[in-house]
Amino acid sequence: MDPTATDLGCLDVSKGTDQAKQVVTDLMTTHPEVNLIYSEASGQTIGTMAALEQAGRGKMDNGKPLTEIVASVDFDETEYKQVYDPNSSLKFSMGLPPVETPRAVLT
Repeated sequence: MDPTATDLGCLDVSKGTDQAKQVVTDLMTTHPEVNLIYSEASGQTIGTMAALEQAGRGKMDNGKPLTEIVASVDFDETEYKQVYDPNSSLKFSMGLPPVETPRAVLT
């Protein structure tokens, strides 16, 4: 990790796909140097990747990052396809157990 890197913190995309797309679109305009994104849920990831692709980003060349690396949670069918696409910058997605996770959060 670059010791001079700037942590932009958490950006609110709790309203889902459309909000995530808009926030990431704005982020790419104000901070084009962003190269690592964590998206916390599948709907948010769909919006994140759509915004990146619209901006000509979200790309790898046979597994080598050209723009940024994206990590997510949920690992649904859409994410599955992108994680295994060697030209997509979505490279990590954690599939959480749907029953156990809420129990752990509530306890």
